[in-house]
Amino acid sequence: MIQEDMIVEISKEREKYFGCSGKMLIPCPATVAKLLAEIPKIKLITTDSLRRELARRAGVQVACPPSTLNALKAIATDPAFEIEYWRVVKKNGELLSLIPGGIVKQFAILTEEGFKLDSSGNTPKVVGVSDYLVKYD
Repeated sequence: MIQEDMIVEISKEREKYFGCSGKMLIPCPATVAKLLAEIPKIKLITTDSLRRELARRAGVQVACPPSTLNALKAIATDPAFEIEYWRVVKKNGELLSLIPGGIVKQFAILTEEGFKLDSSGNTPKVVGVSDYLVKYD
């Protein structure tokens, strides 16, 4: 796991995937944790929004999706980080299986915090997720 942020060029092969050329942030856990620490208790953030905001703050076009998720996993498994990592969901409100305890633990914590969840589909998700999302300008 990287210990500090890195900024790299988006490779020609990845330009089509990202839809742009330019620079990409490879965030370290501390950078992701700093952003997550700003999310109020009554709010959530999507993985897409997390990457967009990390990129905006770094002044680059994109944040690396796998590296961002790896940083999130590191935060979730390291007790030194006292961050509410479970407030990160997929863009449609689905829960993330990558955190310790998986979807079951995230479901329990979010329910305890007062979020309404729907478990009728394949993957549980937050009901009315758009109402809970943190907004950035």
